[in-house]
Amino acid sequence: MNQTLAIIEPDAPTAEKLRETFEAAGFRTDCFRDGATALSTLRTRSFALAILDLTLGFDICTEVSRIVPLVTVTTDAREETCVRALQSGADDCVCRAVPERELIARVRNVLRRASADCAPHELEELTISLAEMRVRNGNTTHELSRGEAELLRVLLEQAPRPLTPLQLAEILETPRATIESRIKSLRRKIGPQRLVTQGRLGYHLEG
Repeated sequence: MNQTLAIIEPDAPTAEKLRETFEAAGFRTDCFRDGATALSTLRTRSFALAILDLTLGFDICTEVSRIVPLVTVTTDAREETCVRALQSGADDCVCRAVPERELIARVRNVLRRASADCAPHELEELTISLAEMRVRNGNTTHELSRGEAELLRVLLEQAPRPLTPLQLAEILETPRATIESRIKSLRRKIGPQRLVTQGRLGYHLEG
């Protein structure tokens, strides 16, 4: 199993400390000083997870989260900072002052959740691979955005229970309008007969 972490941290001493912390915990690491270099490498090499300093911005957060599971680190302990990071695609947001053991535990927790998504789901001519972020519908394969994959994961976990857009928005901590946009794009990829509207009860996956 790939246990290489991408540490995206502009401050060299901080990056080195993170590298030492995670390598002592048994991980391999690769450090990047800027978002552009990190993104270029993430698109060509396989990493288990990325750790991103939020000083590099929420746009980078969004881009990285589309490629790999992401834990953001910030010195800004305000609630709205972590909420925005999560809405930008991060799987977790950690205050810089958190103890090393907690940071490692949080990273491992995100990795466990990502690992649980690895097994393909089979639904009659529809194969869903959340780990690879793609679906195969008959003979056609579609790539999923990270947001679409997260939405599909929740629908799979809750099936056959229907969920309203508001419920999905609360679970995924994502604006309702974004959820509705992702529902439309998912329907194009897996078929309207699979992602069914059940009146006011919401959406569910048909097996």
